Amino acid sequence: MNTLTDRQMLNIRTVLTPDECARILRVDRRTIYRWCEAGELESVRIRGRLRIRTDYIRKLLGESGEK
Repeated sequence: MNTLTDRQMLNIRTVLTPDECARILRVDRRTIYRWCEAGELESVRIRGRLRIRTDYIRKLLGESGEK
């Protein structure tokens, strides 16, 4: 199975699951949910599922996303 690196995922995906965000940010998945509930991490719900836009993650990481 061919898996994406964290950087590749940020470059080609527009939204990420909490698990994917946790992996990229190297925190526990529950931390992502707490940050979203507290408003510390911007998130959206798509069909009831929590998703985090990659541009929010880039902002946290200090990346502009521009090449």
